[in-house]
Amino acid sequence: MGEIESIKSHHATQCRKLLMFLFKETIENNL
Repeated sequence: MGEIESIKSHHATQCRKLLMFLFKETIENNL
């Protein structure tokens, strides 16, 4: 159970990093 939660948490962190990266790229391209 704890292992699955840990994987979910890690996945969420990776998704957030990816979203922030794409967000920054989009802003820089628009400027």
